[in-house]
Amino acid sequence: MFAPQSRNAFSEVVTTLEPNEQLRLLSRDAEHMTLELQSGEAEIFGARLVLNKVYSFSSDYSLSLFTYSGCKIRFQIAKPGQLDNDRPTVRPEFKQGQKNLMMMLHLKIHTVLEQLRERCDVKEERGPIVMIVGPKDVGKSTLATTLTNYAVRMSKKRTPVFVDTDPGQGSLSLPGTIGSALITEEIQPEKNISEQVDPLIYNVGSTRLGGNPIYKLMISKLAASVLNRLESNKRAKSSGLIINTPGWTQSEGFDLIKHTAQAFEVDIILVLYQKKLYDELYRVMPNFVKLVQMPKLEGVRFRSQELRWECRDRVLKDYFYGPNNELKPYVFDVEWKDFKVYKVFYTDDSRPESISLSFPALNTSLRNRILAVTFAQKKDDALESNISGFVCVADVVCQVRDKKVTLLSPFPPPLPDVCYLMTSLFLTPNSIPNNGQS
Repeated sequence: MFAPQSRNAFSEVVTTLEPNEQLRLLSRDAEHMTLELQSGEAEIFGARLVLNKVYSFSSDYSLSLFTYSGCKIRFQIAKPGQLDNDRPTVRPEFKQGQKNLMMMLHLKIHTVLEQLRERCDVKEERGPIVMIVGPKDVGKSTLATTLTNYAVRMSKKRTPVFVDTDPGQGSLSLPGTIGSALITEEIQPEKNISEQVDPLIYNVGSTRLGGNPIYKLMISKLAASVLNRLESNKRAKSSGLIINTPGWTQSEGFDLIKHTAQAFEVDIILVLYQKKLYDELYRVMPNFVKLVQMPKLEGVRFRSQELRWECRDRVLKDYFYGPNNELKPYVFDVEWKDFKVYKVFYTDDSRPESISLSFPALNTSLRNRILAVTFAQKKDDALESNISGFVCVADVVCQVRDKKVTLLSPFPPPLPDVCYLMTSLFLTPNSIPNNGQS
């Protein structure tokens, strides 16, 4: 039962959930929301809520809170005015039946994975390599996060590796990247994953997958690095991998799914929503790969292309300035002749071996462009190097005797003497705070 307590400065709601009930909160209109577990037990995407701790969420949130044993929840929406019945600031929904069956299905999958991990503990073998596939907006990221959190919750010996191969949003870093992270604690819902882990990141340079041979090359590189690291970490080895994938499942997208499965030596594939995709994978996957058909997660928010662009712009802005403009990046000049920046190009979009690097021309097309900071000191090593961070070209000077770039950087000068790679990403001027530079 929902009971609004105040309609002046904020809207406050206190509700009690029965065992196996779920509360869905979805909003883009509220300025801010806080949530507090007052009694009982509850979780969001598999992460347990701490009793009496206040969790804060920004205006763009989509949450699914579930309780196995029942709980009492209080949340406040810091937006003046009454709750609008036509466009509610908070849209709570209780679902029984299929909703509960969905959570039970997640728990059942986790139980099977944990049984496999226990066998691998005894035999000192590698744990399950799980890949989650399906079209856009069916709950792949939610399921990946939930299964990862369930694994960590089992015991201190579980440290699964979370892998994100979707460069569209870049959950572990900026958009245009893929990466992995060793998960030792539950992924908290009010923070980005990238703020809670120390990831291994590779630069794809673009959010586009089609006709981009760099993506396939970086998938192979990431997979080799992750599998090699597993061999030196006993706990991570038996815990295995949980791999999130892009939502492109047709034509070239299907080929990329096959390539990812082969590169990571996947042995379990969870297929969300698309029966056709399940049938096609069943036809081409080796016999040792187990496929599981799953329904679409209810309540998953549909994200239009415009919303996806907005989210990407926000991630870029937050990287340099912080969610609340609390960060002040460094601004400094670098002589162009001393700056080892390279542009990636290729002559055949189906052959990774056609990729090469060239020194770009200094012109205004560089302004506001994001550059990936590699660990490579030589050009020949730059393309396949993992990434330490990013800088932004704030301005360029193209005079005959004065050629330089002004950089926006979270790192203080001088920058390391390494190679930088151009990306297709730009920090949009309207997302830059007026007082953001120092």
